Amino acid sequence: MGHTDRLGSMGVAVDTTPAIRYASAAGQFSWALYEWARNPYVILITVYIWAPYFASHVASSPASGQALVSFAHTISGVTIAILSPILGAIGDAAGNRKRWITGFTVVLALGSWALWYAEPHADDFLMTVVFIAMIANAIAYEFTAVFHNSMLPFICPRTRLGGLSGLGLALGNGGGLLLLVFSLWAFALPGLTHWGFLPDAPLFGLSRDNHGPDRIVGPLVSIWLLVFTIPMLLLTPDVPSRGGGLLKAARRGLNELSQTLRSLREYRNVAVYLLARTIFADGKLGILIFSGVYAAGTFGWGGLSLTIYGITLSVFAFFGGLIGGVIDDRFGSKRALQIALGAILLSVGLSLTHSKELLFGLILFDPAVGHGLWPGVPFFSTWPELAFMGSGIFTAMAITSAYATARSLLVRLVPPEKTSQFFGLYALSGTATSFLAPSLIGIVTASTGNQRLGFSMALVLVAIGFVILFAVKAPKNN
Repeated sequence: MGHTDRLGSMGVAVDTTPAIRYASAAGQFSWALYEWARNPYVILITVYIWAPYFASHVASSPASGQALVSFAHTISGVTIAILSPILGAIGDAAGNRKRWITGFTVVLALGSWALWYAEPHADDFLMTVVFIAMIANAIAYEFTAVFHNSMLPFICPRTRLGGLSGLGLALGNGGGLLLLVFSLWAFALPGLTHWGFLPDAPLFGLSRDNHGPDRIVGPLVSIWLLVFTIPMLLLTPDVPSRGGGLLKAARRGLNELSQTLRSLREYRNVAVYLLARTIFADGKLGILIFSGVYAAGTFGWGGLSLTIYGITLSVFAFFGGLIGGVIDDRFGSKRALQIALGAILLSVGLSLTHSKELLFGLILFDPAVGHGLWPGVPFFSTWPELAFMGSGIFTAMAITSAYATARSLLVRLVPPEKTSQFFGLYALSGTATSFLAPSLIGIVTASTGNQRLGFSMALVLVAIGFVILFAVKAPKNN
């Protein structure tokens, strides 16, 4: 790909390669800002606030709630695995990726808003509506990623791929952090503490009796998503339409996808990378989903502590995305990804050495001694809790860095004209076995009765993917 050396009209930088016209700085930033719009869905709904509320208070029992969440992710995972490579191929053939992003963004916004109606112990009709919304949200979220990721090589030169990808992940965590802090100030803490800077009661007249402060994150995420998608739609240039209509693009795209799959021997390096990514992505998913569950079971953390935990980790995850981008641009995507995965193995392994009675797996600790470390603060009052938090901080930075560098490595490995197809396969590699980490964790935990051994299965998957990654040849134009 050529070097950018002049500016075209409307402030669009033009590469010396005639077919590529890169976005202006504003267009590139607006592309990254879409992560700021989109990622709070994961942080507030999937991980820290709404999903735990649903499992504990909406379903008939916590076990039933966990099963429903798992079933919803299974259905969405199968759907994504089947359709994401196909839609990616159609996107490559048709161009106009922003129209696909717009459609799936609207679905995600409507589905997130629907989660407001998940009242405690909802009747069968509302449970059905919410269950469908959960499935639609998971599918729409992943499909927005397919088309958003595939825009990356067309809006900036390869020398900036890592930095721009890292900026997007950093902004995504920053947006989630801001909404978590707002939710804590506006809904979670009012009425529970007497700090003067808090409202006297949850805003908007929300009642804790029907868990309004937990349910409101659905509409909050929906509005946030719609508002902050606008800059990308206005300022980031799209790949031009190749004409011929959707049906022609579908036939052309599916034919090209078939050729891509048949010629995977030519892309053996990419195939090995996608295999490695399939496995370590499952491990990272297990860490994200179950780290809060592990902390709650090990230290007895409740909703308030978990929200503070999420806020703290999101702060450092923001910097993890930026640091990962710098390492990527300076040392290459493969090496940056190896560093990030190695850091995950080290930090999560260290976090598993802490419990209420043990610090670093060696130092016996009396939990009663630690209380009073932070007078008047009802969370993180023991040294093992603080040590676990410290390990979690490094884990959050490393996971965000790994997401950013994994994405930019794929861009560097594949031809630009096939990016949507390969990002469809990339989505498939991230979801085809997404049941694996939760299943392994559940089986080992149930059979041993040991939460630590169960959670460690996620670490095993990251380690396997880390080893396979050594077989991937770093791109020459890295």
